[in-house]
Order: sequence, then C-alpha cells, then structure tokens
Amino acid sequence: MRRFLCGALALIAIAFSTLDATESQALTRTPQHLKPDPKAVANPREVATVAPSANNLRRIAIAMHEYSDTNGVLPPAAYWNKAGQACLSWRVLILPQLGHEALYKQFKLDEPWDSEHNKKLLAKMPSVYATPGLTKSGSTETYYRVFVGNGAGFDWIFGTLLIKILDGTVNTIMCTIASTSVPWSKPDELEFDPEKDPTKLFGALPTGQPQVVMFDGTVKTLKKLPSKETLKLLIQRNDGQVIPDDF
Repeated sequence: MRRFLCGALALIAIAFSTLDATESQALTRTPQHLKPDPKAVANPREVATVAPSANNLRRIAIAMHEYSDTNGVLPPAAYWNKAGQACLSWRVLILPQLGHEALYKQFKLDEPWDSEHNKKLLAKMPSVYATPGLTKSGSTETYYRVFVGNGAGFDWIFGTLLIKILDGTVNTIMCTIASTSVPWSKPDELEFDPEKDPTKLFGALPTGQPQVVMFDGTVKTLKKLPSKETLKLLIQRNDGQVIPDDF
C-alpha cells in the first residue's frame, strides 16, 4: 500500500513539472467569483463629493431642528427688518446651531446682506455651505438652497412648524443642491411655482447626482431626478398625495 501511495505521489509530481508556464499561472489565478467587481470599486469623484456633501446637508438639517427646538418654529427663509426689507438668509439665522455663534453676532440683522458692514462677512462663509466639487476655493457662494412659497417647506416671513408638515417630514424636501449658486448670506431661495417645471431648479454634484435632504434629516443622493410631477409633491408640505415610486 505504501509503495502504491509513493508511486501515485511521484506521478502527480511529474505531471506538475511538465505543465507549461500558462497552465501553471492558470492554477494560481484568483477564481472569477472571488475577484472584486470593478463596478463596485468606489469612484474617486464620488468619494470626494457625495459623502462630504451629504454630511453638509445632514448638518444643515440638524441645525434646522435645533433652531426649531429653541424657537418653536423653523427659521423663515429670510430675516426681515422693521422697514419690511429682507436682509439675511436662513443660512445666517442657523449659524449658532452650526457652531458659529461668534460669526452670527458679527452680523447686523437689521441691515441688508450687502450693506457696507455685512458684506465684509461674506468671506467668512462656513465650510458647511461649500458644496464639494462645485464651490471653488475662496468662493462666497453656496448651492445649498431651500424652496419657498406656494406650499413649499419654507415661507419668506414666517417660520414653519414641523408638526404642520402634514405630508410627513420624510416625504418633504428641506434643502437641495440648486442649479445656480447665490451669495451665502443673501436671502435668495428657490421660488416654487406649481405651474412651472421644478426640474430646472435642481442642480447636481460633479458626478451628475442630484442630492437633497428631507425634513426628517435623511439625505438622498439620487441617480437622476424623478418626474416633475413627483418633484412638485416632494416640494409641497401639505398636498396630501402619495409619493410615486420614481423617488
């Protein structure tokens, strides 16, 4: 028996020694099912933009909720002075909740964003308002904007109660990457008109992916925009309609 085993092992050794280089390499190749899927490898542009931008939007949503906890309502889209002038954006109003209370106190709330005093503060834009891959170094403009008017989540003058978002905070867009940027302290938001196509208001990351944060704080990075009808429902807070499956 021992003689038989020795002979068998010798034959196997001889067989391996006669394999050519190609056959030897084939035996040591990684099985196909164990190889990494090239499609699953992270895109460097996505790594550099998608997650950082999602973090910005999440921080904005948390700050909005903390503002609501303190004031009872979400911030209005703009701060208005006694003369009835829209002076500063909601982005300025939530600065304390973002950890920038010292910067907030430097603003003169009763003066326009571009007054001689307030305009000097544009250069101090917090990094949370810079959209990765879109906002250029040293820029004072932001793509993070909210929808205002006609049943959208925000009103120009009054703050919205979270409990008044009857469609559900998970079904209503709080903030998005817009198609155009604005000076970060300027009260310039996305005017919602149910009679117009809202797709033109939405922008996207350099990867081509639109990104929004819902009123519950959930960030959605989309492969593409849903239909304009679906977007209208997502923008409105009290339309009472079911969100279609394309979102």
